[in-house]
Amino acid sequence: MTTTTPPAPEPKRSLRLALLGDHRRMEELIENVGRCVSADDRHGALGEWPALERMLLAHMDLEEMLLFPKLSPSEAKAVGRLRAEHADIRARLGEIGLALELHVARKAMFDDLVARLLDHAGREDDILYGWADRKLPERVLEALLRRRDDH
Repeated sequence: MTTTTPPAPEPKRSLRLALLGDHRRMEELIENVGRCVSADDRHGALGEWPALERMLLAHMDLEEMLLFPKLSPSEAKAVGRLRAEHADIRARLGEIGLALELHVARKAMFDDLVARLLDHAGREDDILYGWADRKLPERVLEALLRRRDDH
């Protein structure tokens, strides 16, 4: 008689690692668009921009709609700051998108956006991402990851 060992459960996926990976991917996309602008490749920059804009907006929407509301009321000030940073990032996206359309975008605009995103990502990781992995039920984490994967 042979015994069959049941398969090991799949390891829990980390929302923190997934969202930090998104940040790295967005930084790469921003740098790609910035390189196109530096090389005076306006068509390349305009071709890359929509994917970056969609990804960044979907990422912020997921955080604002599904993660921020779950944080404790004691974190209201921190959440307010993250929301304000998201508003600033959205405004910069609008400015850069318009600058690309008008062919007046400069590499410094992209360097500034990357610096802001790095600073913001550090704050999100400190406040939000680790907390989510530790405190949210696994079924909620999986639902968040599925929603993220769909965008």
